[in-house]
Amino acid sequence: MIEQGRDYIKRLEDMVQPDGSIRVDHSGIVVSTDYCLPMAGVKC
Repeated sequence: MIEQGRDYIKRLEDMVQPDGSIRVDHSGIVVSTDYCLPMAGVKC
């Protein structure tokens, strides 16, 4: 289970591009500012 978690984290890290955008699939790039995660102190 720990190994699977490490693999998942690696895949997530590989999705983040140097400019801060997030590659969702091979056909396009989604800018991370297109999404909002509701958290304390964050306004969506």
